[in-house]
Amino acid sequence: MPIEPMDTVVAEQQSKADAFTLGMLRLWKYRFWIIGVAAFATIGTYCILRFAFPEEFKTTAQVYSTRFNASDDARYPDVVAQIATSEYLLDKVRIAYKNKYNPRRVPYIEDFVKQFRTKTEVVQDTAVKKEFSPIIELSVQSTGREQTQFIMNTWLKLLIEEQGNYAIDEARLRLKAAQEHLATVEKVALDAEQRQAETAAQLVWAEKLLAEKMNQMAPSNLVRALLPKTQSVNDSAAQAGTNQITLNVDHSVQNSTGDPTANASHGLLYRLDAAKMDLAIAQSTGNTEEIQKNETLIQLLNKNVDETSSSVSQLQKRVAELTAQVSAATRDVEEARGRMREIHFFADRIEAIASSYYLDTTSELPAAGDIRVVAGSVVPDLRAWPKRTLISIGVGVTVTIFHCLWLLCALWLQMAGTAVSRWEEDKKKKFNL
Repeated sequence: MPIEPMDTVVAEQQSKADAFTLGMLRLWKYRFWIIGVAAFATIGTYCILRFAFPEEFKTTAQVYSTRFNASDDARYPDVVAQIATSEYLLDKVRIAYKNKYNPRRVPYIEDFVKQFRTKTEVVQDTAVKKEFSPIIELSVQSTGREQTQFIMNTWLKLLIEEQGNYAIDEARLRLKAAQEHLATVEKVALDAEQRQAETAAQLVWAEKLLAEKMNQMAPSNLVRALLPKTQSVNDSAAQAGTNQITLNVDHSVQNSTGDPTANASHGLLYRLDAAKMDLAIAQSTGNTEEIQKNETLIQLLNKNVDETSSSVSQLQKRVAELTAQVSAATRDVEEARGRMREIHFFADRIEAIASSYYLDTTSELPAAGDIRVVAGSVVPDLRAWPKRTLISIGVGVTVTIFHCLWLLCALWLQMAGTAVSRWEEDKKKKFNL
């Protein structure tokens, strides 16, 4: 009798239900074996992790980055983080760890650096600027509680010793250079002031000699007017603050007697004019003795006038040269003083940075101003790796799942083989009929 389609579906569902039931029965049959294998795997994994793999602990610390450049107040915590994980610095930590604990096997630097981590947070990220938080988190994961804390403290100490005063050391070098430059500029200013004083004294003496020579030529009322220093820089006389001598000669003075000796106090020019007048009078009267006397006097006066005029010209040139020298010295003094003010301003700012030390009294860390420890490390209590219990349970569960799958697969393969055998037997019976 042929099987209808609905009967075929029912048969297939019954076959699947029988297979599931047989599978559950098979798992229940081997339940103690499955549990035993899982327990053995869990305990074995726990023992292997306990004795073959050392415990690793993790500790953290936070540092604060103030600046990284003496001429710039901007913070660069990302740069500090890169420097903190440099092999040069971590190799010094490795050497200190070796000298402290003398382990049987010193880790290679390539493996040792894997224990260190740094973390920085971005507080602003735009197309123009990317700003990091000044707080940097340092973490160390290593074997042994005390060893882990020792590595962290050594890392912090070496980081501060190497880079903790980077900008401060730079500021000290700049301050030393500024002080040396300031000493040079001060010497230039002192030399310029001394030159200015000496030149001003020479100028006063030259002006006095010039006044005396001009007074010999023609007596006058000497008026000394101090020029105000409100002129332009190019006006050397106003810049030097020299005295201008104005000579007002009164040529109306006359000698009623006509005696040249009586007029000697009136100067060479007046005496020369008087002698010429006396010569004209003597020539008109025909007095030979007076003519000869006046001609001789005129010759002497002309010679004295020429010599005095030459001296006056030389003194005028000397006064002009000294006036220019005083102006140049004054400009040098003002320029040197201006440079000194700028250097003093720069040195004060750099000195403030160079003296900004920070001493952490809660630990044995050295003084630092650019990198400060805001939270030190502590002895870790909980291990970071391996998580023996969690890993062992995970291995036990995994072994249980694979064991169950293996039993079910074996059952289903057996059932499939049985079904094939039945199908072949049915086929043979059908052909035999």
